[in-house]
This record gives sequence, C-alpha cells and structure tokens, in this order.
Amino acid sequence: MKNIVCFGDSNTHGYNPSDCSRYNSNLRWTGVVQKELGSKYHIIEEGLCGRTCVYDDPAEEGISAIDYIYPCLMSHKKIDLIIVMLGTNDTKERYSANAYVISLGMKRLIKKIQSIKDAFTNDEPNILIVAPLPIKKGILNTDMVLSLGKDCIEKSRGILPLYKDLAEQLKCHYLDISDKTECSDDDFVHLSIESHQILANELAIKIKQIFS
Repeated sequence: MKNIVCFGDSNTHGYNPSDCSRYNSNLRWTGVVQKELGSKYHIIEEGLCGRTCVYDDPAEEGISAIDYIYPCLMSHKKIDLIIVMLGTNDTKERYSANAYVISLGMKRLIKKIQSIKDAFTNDEPNILIVAPLPIKKGILNTDMVLSLGKDCIEKSRGILPLYKDLAEQLKCHYLDISDKTECSDDDFVHLSIESHQILANELAIKIKQIFS
C-alpha cells in the first residue's frame, strides 16, 4: 500500500464556501482520490484552515506549515508521496509578501520536507506540488477582501509559474489545474464540489503516473 499525505489548507480540509461547514469525506478531493485509486493507496488528510507555508498569524494559532511539517511527516512514516497545496493564505495583506516572496516560502518548506528523509520510504522524499486555484475578482465585493487585501488576486495568479519553476528546480512533481476549473462563486476563494471532483480526477491520473 502506498501512503500519501495530502498537506494543505482549507481547500484540503474541505471547507464548504456555501455554508462555512466541511464537505463530507466522499465529496472532499482527498476522499474522491481514495475512491478512485482503491485499496492499494492510503490517503492521509492533513488540511488546516488558514495554513500558510511559513508565516505565523497574529489572529490564528499553529498555522505555519514549516513549524508543523516535521512532526506531521514523522507521525505518518513511512510515506511514499506528499502532496503539498499551499499559498492562498500567504497572499493575505498582513503578511506583506508578493508572489515571489510567497514562492520563497514554499521553497523553504519543500527543502525542509526533503531534509526529513527518515519519514519517507527508502529515505527518498517524493513531493507533488499542486498550484492552488487563483482567487477570483468577485472577492473584491465581499468581506473576505478585508482579510486578504485587494492584491490577493494578482498574487494568487503570480505564484503559479513560480511554483512550476520551483518544482523543476527542486525535482518535484507539479500539477496546475487552473485551466480546467476555478474557485467557487460562493466566496471566490474555496473549491466547489465540482472543483473537488476535477482536482481529484487529475490527481488520480498524476499519482498513477508517478508510481507507474
């Protein structure tokens, strides 16, 4: 059985933008991937609302991935693949980070993961970076813009090519589905049920390719 850790923020946790609840496990992309891949794979959910790559938050506790990644990986060893989908929360105005600086935070996180060799099968870190879907313009007409800031849209788009370059540089797998789906029109940041399904379908294909 292949152990796969899915490490991300609210879009990995399964936040439902229509009513602020959590999607059922059979609707979350993690659950759909598990169903599509079958019993030869074990999908491990590690999604936390508000999680950033490296930033501490004055209003929320324990959301910096860089601080949690070591105990997370060691508690799930041996791991065959970790899927990392982060960056949306790093666009928040209070972190004062542009797209390039956000990519530097992701780089630091990925290098940290690569250093935790003991957590991986055969001591070989295997990483898939998934680009988060860009935030949509509609957020400018919602209260969420008070937290994220007006520049969050541009930042969320800007990190995609930077993440792709980063994946090539650090020899990680990469997936970007922004040409296939988009964030929900309920809040313009989180994934709809349809987007969870599309992401799961693309991930299932990618994972099979990785282990082929």
